[in-house]
Amino acid sequence: MTTTCVCRALAFLAIGFSLASGQTLNVKPGQWETTMNSSGAPALAALPPGVLDKMTPDQRAKMEAAMKAAGQARSNVTSSCVTKEDIAKGFQPAEMRDTCKYTVTTSTSSQIRMDMACETDKSKITGAVQIDAMDSEHVKGSVQTQMQFGPAQAKGQAVNNTMTFTSKWVGPVCTEKNSGK
Repeated sequence: MTTTCVCRALAFLAIGFSLASGQTLNVKPGQWETTMNSSGAPALAALPPGVLDKMTPDQRAKMEAAMKAAGQARSNVTSSCVTKEDIAKGFQPAEMRDTCKYTVTTSTSSQIRMDMACETDKSKITGAVQIDAMDSEHVKGSVQTQMQFGPAQAKGQAVNNTMTFTSKWVGPVCTEKNSGK
């Protein structure tokens, strides 16, 4: 699971977040627009030792350029419909990958904090999620992760990534269910 997927899912699901206690994030149903920004360290550190050494100079230059680009800041805007049912249902970690675990540390009508950990045989992602409802029409948050891949996972080499998002309520009528812009 990529961090981008995690952030998108959390940004959308956080709008309707609730716990068993019935506490929900105080937001309006309707059309929401979310802007996500991400930045991270170049992913070269996550390559197993010796991989670059086995490449031709041209292959190595292309790989280094691609990895450097992967670490640069990116921005994405998505639109989604949040229904009253979504808000009532709230955030359901089971809807996320079964390889991920979420531990909620704070949940109020205006704030959510949780730790996350996702692990497969090929990768491990740990991180912290912070979500704030500024008011019923504006939500902001961040996801800070540390990712480890493949053989590098065993060696403790990691790539750090930070994603922030802002969501704004567009209106009560949904025009799009889930789409990227």
